[in-house]
Amino acid sequence: QGYVQDEKIGRAGVELTYQDDLRGVNGLQHVEVDAGGREVQVLDEVPPKPGNSLQLTIDSGLQTDVTNYLRWGLDRAHCYEANPNEPTWTALCPADVRAQMAKPKVDGGHGDEGAAIVMDVHTGEILAMAAFPRYDNNVFSGRPSDQEKAAAVLTSHDNPLINRALSATPPASTYKQIVASAALQEHVVTPTTAFSVPACWLGMCNWNGQGYGSMNVIDAIAQSNDIWMATVVAGNGLVNGLGPDKLAWYAQQFGIGSQVGIDLPFEQKGLAPTEAWKAANFSGEDATWFKGDSQHIAIGQGFDLATPLQMATVAATIANGGSRMVPHVVKAVVDSQGNVVRAIQPQVAEQLPIDPQYLETVRQGERKGVVQGSSVLVNLHELVVAGKTGTDEVTAVDANGKPILYANGAPPENAWWVGFAPFDNPQIAVAVWVHDTNEGATFAAPVARKILARYFHVSDIRNPYGCDTPKTTPGPCSAYPSWVANRTVYTDKIDRESQAEDFHDPAFPWPKDVPQPSASPTAAAAKPR
Repeated sequence: QGYVQDEKIGRAGVELTYQDDLRGVNGLQHVEVDAGGREVQVLDEVPPKPGNSLQLTIDSGLQTDVTNYLRWGLDRAHCYEANPNEPTWTALCPADVRAQMAKPKVDGGHGDEGAAIVMDVHTGEILAMAAFPRYDNNVFSGRPSDQEKAAAVLTSHDNPLINRALSATPPASTYKQIVASAALQEHVVTPTTAFSVPACWLGMCNWNGQGYGSMNVIDAIAQSNDIWMATVVAGNGLVNGLGPDKLAWYAQQFGIGSQVGIDLPFEQKGLAPTEAWKAANFSGEDATWFKGDSQHIAIGQGFDLATPLQMATVAATIANGGSRMVPHVVKAVVDSQGNVVRAIQPQVAEQLPIDPQYLETVRQGERKGVVQGSSVLVNLHELVVAGKTGTDEVTAVDANGKPILYANGAPPENAWWVGFAPFDNPQIAVAVWVHDTNEGATFAAPVARKILARYFHVSDIRNPYGCDTPKTTPGPCSAYPSWVANRTVYTDKIDRESQAEDFHDPAFPWPKDVPQPSASPTAAAAKPR
């Protein structure tokens, strides 16, 4: 291919994907030399041609802030891991505690893994993509002084070369967006179909242990109801379920089970399981597809796998009305003079075979989930947000093969949140994944709230439970000004309290419709209702 010895080439990132664009052309000289090999004169010369450069879609300032917000979220996770019985959520436990919890599992920690993505819903441009653990790619420069550092990266137990934003993991309840869309399109349910939902069914229980007398698809999304979703996939005497194969087909239309095409290497495909897939990958009785399998894939667990990038793409596709865009991080290839050689145009990978009215129903469910459901921690007062939480129950073992549990006996969970804003005129989709912690509502949603507030330059202070911005009176919104003035630290009716650090970050503006207090009173402990 015309390479010469010791020529540097791209081995990862855009440097690998766009190697041919970035690579220049070596120059050439024909020289006359004397008998001793000394140059006498240049007979002919072909000057070198510099390679092209890349103009990225990444907003550098946003990228820095998203990385910092994800770091904050991981610190909160590590503080929780160290003391899950602490009555407050915090990122401010001792630094040595956080450092210990951030170590890989084989080294006595829980791992420092997470990802956050911001995507333009109309173009597929990636505006920010942060992932932990990180490494300094300069250590692979080839300098002798960097060899030890490069070896440390290559042998690290936390595998920092694996980009968690492109790595597949169970998507948990964020997958319910796909389940609901498929069930509506296949007329398993209508937007108004409601049926009774027990607290438990065939060995599966709702995450909150509650049953519901009557629930439709909007409320099932908002409340992240496991039994409702399991019913529309597995079926019961009243509902003819989708079944695994039909659900898998719709998931594939959303991009699950294949690479979504980002211009970065090593993107994992995820998995939308089918009966045939299980038969081919298991043996004996294990190869049989059971009803319990259908229950679990309905809630994004079991065999389901998706990357944070795929789930950001799902959220963007639902937000924009059904056009699955190809995500990309390069906007243009430019030459050494700054001229555009090739612009990367937005590309539609798939037009979803789902009626727009059904996608609107899913969006309504995601909005209701922000106002009075599992996503209340993203209910910004100055921005109308829609989204879906997810909590992946993890089975992990330590170096001795023993199950890894928290001090309170609970197993670790991976936290998810995906969504979009503004609700009425979507511009961006956001996906957040925090490894080995607790619920997505508690550990991923607050990171997403910061990202959304930062992008739209609004206050990070959220609404009380049930307050639907921009409505102010009557109802739950009427108490908002006094609630903010008193700096009540509010989460929701199922979560413990957050520290004041999560009430308002001074880096964000104060709400425009509330006078800023001259002093910061002590945060109240009560939860307003």
